[in-house]
Amino acid sequence: MKLLLAASLALGLWVCLTLLLNRTGNQLANRLLLALVALMLLPPINVYVQMAFGTLDWCWVLTTNLTWLYGPLLLGFIQALRGAGLSPLWWCHLLPFGATLAWRLSGLPVTAHWIATALITQMLVYLAISLLLTVRHRRTLTARVKTHQTAYFYWLLYVIAGVAGLMLVDVMLIVRYVWFEPMATWPWRYLVMLTSLYLHGMAFVCVYRPKLLLNDVRQSLEQVVSSVAPVKEPVLAPSTAEQLKRALQQLMETDKPYLDNDLSLASLALRLGVTTHQLSSLLNDSLQQNFYDYINRYRLDEALRLLRVDQGKPIVELAYDAGFNNKNTFYRLFKARTGLTPTQFRKRPLAEKASA
Repeated sequence: MKLLLAASLALGLWVCLTLLLNRTGNQLANRLLLALVALMLLPPINVYVQMAFGTLDWCWVLTTNLTWLYGPLLLGFIQALRGAGLSPLWWCHLLPFGATLAWRLSGLPVTAHWIATALITQMLVYLAISLLLTVRHRRTLTARVKTHQTAYFYWLLYVIAGVAGLMLVDVMLIVRYVWFEPMATWPWRYLVMLTSLYLHGMAFVCVYRPKLLLNDVRQSLEQVVSSVAPVKEPVLAPSTAEQLKRALQQLMETDKPYLDNDLSLASLALRLGVTTHQLSSLLNDSLQQNFYDYINRYRLDEALRLLRVDQGKPIVELAYDAGFNNKNTFYRLFKARTGLTPTQFRKRPLAEKASA
């Protein structure tokens, strides 16, 4: 068992490092998924510590209090994938975890029945809301990946089902511990092995990950292909093209979809309410630009704005905030537009930058 636990911990740490070091894709979703995987590492760590050194009270209390966090993190993860972001009040979802952990560590008497009832209710509510949002916004979620929509949706279901399974296992353990009799050590450890197996699965899907979280070279290849041999689509009628042009400009100025690092032709067409063929025809024939040139022009405008107002943030982070997911593309386009590197631009006086 120690060997399998060690292997699971190593894989889990690899997943965490992969998510932590990646600088492209949906950063908020990456961080929330990182938090979920890190939490799932703690029960195997607790078992390993028990087997090697005996039970440590603080480690046991922390590990058995993690269930309060699964629901909020799962809900936040789904919200991040939708592009909805997290409100400033989202952190209030973590207060029950902090309050109960402080209570248990303080040594004050704990009413187990009330806490167990509250915890089970909280888990079921978060799980129901998460599943409802996933089903309701399936079209939005799958549209964020142009080529592997079905695979992506089932990948998301895998993550949700895994976290839901862990939550339900915790519910059974809590019910048995509070209202019946505590479970013996050996079956509890085997339940922890389920967590380890889930970490193996998480490691696997991070290797064959959807583009939404970790980008690959596909976008660069598509850009090269579109510039060398653009696909000719049926030309739109002049009146239709003019109407779509105004609608696209309004969408870009109000919703700013270009800030999404993973924006694709398919997802932009979905937001505009047209087919990918219609949007491609509009860009190529009416605007005389391919998709990436059109989107990167808005991203570059945003990067210039950020460089004027934010003097302290690293330039690469500003580029990602502007929607770029490749720093080489950003530097190349920036130099072509301004004749300067971003560092040289930042060092210019404010008056000169304002007129640029």
